[in-house]
Amino acid sequence: MSRMNHPRKMLIAGVATILCIASFAPFFFIPHAISASGGHTVTFNVVAPPDEGGGGGVLPYTEKVERVFGPDRYRTAATVSQKGWPKGSTYVIVSTGENFPDGLAGSALAGAYGCPILLTETGALNSYAKGEINRLKATGCFILGETGAVSDSVRAQIIAQTGADNITRLGGIDRYETAEIIAGAVKAKTSRVGKVIIASGEDFPDALAVSPLAGYKGFPILLVKKDSVPASTQSAIKSLGATSAIVVGGNGVVSDAAFSSLVIGSPGYGIAGRIVSQATKERLEDMKTAALRLLGITTAKPSSNMAAAAFTSATRLAGADRYETAVAVAEHSKSIYGLSYNTTLAATGVLFPDALTGGAYGAQVGSVMILVHPADLTASKPTKDFLAANRGAISKVVILGGPGAVSEAVLGQIDALI
Repeated sequence: MSRMNHPRKMLIAGVATILCIASFAPFFFIPHAISASGGHTVTFNVVAPPDEGGGGGVLPYTEKVERVFGPDRYRTAATVSQKGWPKGSTYVIVSTGENFPDGLAGSALAGAYGCPILLTETGALNSYAKGEINRLKATGCFILGETGAVSDSVRAQIIAQTGADNITRLGGIDRYETAEIIAGAVKAKTSRVGKVIIASGEDFPDALAVSPLAGYKGFPILLVKKDSVPASTQSAIKSLGATSAIVVGGNGVVSDAAFSSLVIGSPGYGIAGRIVSQATKERLEDMKTAALRLLGITTAKPSSNMAAAAFTSATRLAGADRYETAVAVAEHSKSIYGLSYNTTLAATGVLFPDALTGGAYGAQVGSVMILVHPADLTASKPTKDFLAANRGAISKVVILGGPGAVSEAVLGQIDALI
């Protein structure tokens, strides 16, 4: 498939050579059909950016590959919002663009409210986010994280921007409690939560790869440490009433001990969130029984410390690395829950912002999201193999982020595969 270069020298009617510049702020002129012999007309698609000024927009690379981008993460988030919500949105979610933890669980909330996620600096409302809130005509906003992530100054600016005080901050003392609070907000909106997603809170790739599914199905994302389940996560599991889980990531990010501690009947089913083996659990119970006997109590009631916050079943989706895990999530999302490969989203696997905002978009349109190496698709071989194997089902790959996030070379490699 021929590449739509921007800018490119084009031969018109076989005689004149002209230089077409692809973007003139505040609009983007995208060559759509070019006659190189016997014709005299060049047709352009005109795409308006989210607000005036700056670079970025929706830029076709070929008929099957396009880039949704901005000069930075904040503008990219605004552009993704415009593409996914062209007619506006009553609600919007605002998260810090400076770090990933508080935003990891946001996609389920975005799906519950059918709204985009925008990014801002901590101390002041980013100008692109401000412009996009205005375009969306949003009257309600959820802020993810406490004031150390998104300040009260940002909150005040959002109130001034929307003209309403329908602003809710969802933040806890750490990322785990923030995820618990967000999960509670999801349940309050959807009424019932039958399944949750468990992912590492210590890194971002797995939680973001599963974010379209979380938003599409309304499955809250709860976070764990590699070898332990924080009290906030235990509390959330119990209060949500979920009976099953999807655990994303391999033993290197969510250990087998942590996994089995969450599933009733597993060998490592734990006590009060502590990761212990079945043998250790039995020794602890024996010690308790012996202690009670010393007090003359021969019939012990079940310990109130037994982990009541656990699942009857759990499925682990994992691969050898973040790319293979994302592919496993995509395949599961399609085969079990009906998400589509038709439009497949792709984001860099080494930085968080574009995938964070892209997850809400994936939930909105029912598309899976894969992760790519920023410079060379072959360095993310599971993704390369996935694209090759599913080329017949993929009509378009939408790249989230600019060339600094996913290079032009990778776009070319993707186009060659599909």
